[in-house]
Amino acid sequence: MKTFFTFRRFFGLGIILFIFASSLLGQRALDPTLENVVYGPHKRNVLDFWSAQTSEPSGVLIYMHGGGFIHGDKNNVRTDPILRKSLEKGISVISINYRYVSQAPYPAPMLDGKRALQFVRSKAREWNLNPQKVALMGYSAGALISLWIGLRNDMAEPSHEDPVLRESTRVQVVIPKQAPTSSDPIWIWENIGGSKSVYPSLLMFYGIDSLEDVYLPRIRLLAYEASPINFVSRDDPPVGMYYHGKLTETPLAPNTPTSVSIHHPQFGILLKKELIKEGIVSHVFYRGGEKKIPIVDFVSECFDGRRN
Repeated sequence: MKTFFTFRRFFGLGIILFIFASSLLGQRALDPTLENVVYGPHKRNVLDFWSAQTSEPSGVLIYMHGGGFIHGDKNNVRTDPILRKSLEKGISVISINYRYVSQAPYPAPMLDGKRALQFVRSKAREWNLNPQKVALMGYSAGALISLWIGLRNDMAEPSHEDPVLRESTRVQVVIPKQAPTSSDPIWIWENIGGSKSVYPSLLMFYGIDSLEDVYLPRIRLLAYEASPINFVSRDDPPVGMYYHGKLTETPLAPNTPTSVSIHHPQFGILLKKELIKEGIVSHVFYRGGEKKIPIVDFVSECFDGRRN
C-alpha cells in the first residue's frame, strides 16, 4: 500500500512538472529573423523583425511596447502569444524601441513610431511584406503612439530628401491595448478622473516643471496635438481597443491608482463615440463587455477587408 501511494505521488508530481515545463516551453522567447535593425539616428531607434514564411508578400504587425514612456523594451513581444499567432497566420511582426520622454519629450516617441512605420514600408520588397496590409499594435504608452499615428492624416513627405520619410503613414488597422486615447491632463481629469498626477512621466512628457504648467497656452496646444481622440476622420482605419479591466462609473476617485485610471475602458468608449460619428469600424473590449475577437483574427479580417 505504501509503495502504491508513493508511486501515485511520484506520478502526480511528474504530471505537474510536465505541465509546468510545457507552459514554459510555450512561453519560450522566439528569436527574430533580424535583430536590432537601425531605423533612425537615436540609439533607441532599433527594431526586430520576424518574417512569416509565406510565398506571397505578407501582412505585417508593428508592435510598440508599453512602459509609461520611461521604460519598456521591444523584447517584451518575444514571449507574447501574439507573436507566434501572427506568424502562424502568415503575418510578419516588427517590434520597435522608441525614445523615452526622459531622453526627449513629446513628440519624440510618436515621431519614432512614425519613422519606424515608414522604414518598414521602405523595406517591403526586401522583406517580402505587403505595404497595403500594415497593422499598428501597442500596449499602454505604445498603444497611445499607435493611435496617434493611425488616426492622423498621412504624414508622408513626398519631396523629402530622406526616402524613408516619403513613405505613407496610413495603415489598415490599429490595435491598442490598455490605451489612453488622450494625453491631455485636463481632459483626463474631467472625463476619466483619478489622481491629479495622471501618470508618472507626465511632467517629462511635456517638458514642464509642475502640474500648473499644463494650463500654459503652449502646453494646451501640445496636449491637443498629443491626443489621438482629436484627430478622428472618415478615412481612418478600423480600430480594435482591448482593456483588461471593467467599465466602471467615471470620473474615478482621486485615490484611484494611476495604473487603473490611465488604462480605464472609458478611454476607449469615448474614442469609439467619435469613430462611430465618422462611420469607422471600432470595438472596445473589456472585462464584462462584448465577447472579445482574438486580436490576430481581427487583424486578419481587416487585412482581408472583412471589417471595413
